[in-house]
Amino acid sequence: MRIHWGKDSSWYTFDLQTSRDGSTWDTALSDLTRSGQYTLPEDFAAPNVRQIRITVTQVSGGGAQSVAGIAEVILYGEPA
Repeated sequence: MRIHWGKDSSWYTFDLQTSRDGSTWDTALSDLTRSGQYTLPEDFAAPNVRQIRITVTQVSGGGAQSVAGIAEVILYGEPA
């Protein structure tokens, strides 16, 4: 998965959860902090996943902007 954040000068702390049914969620990535300039993919194993949820827990820098912005999310993998 690759996230393109909306503002390059901000730092985003987030959790990523996956679900097979939309009701039960498993944490795949927790408490990661990335800048808007981070362009490498995030790797995680999540077989048979149908949904993902990204929860931004903190935004810092970026001229005191406190609103998270995601321009694009790209998912890689094999379809279930």
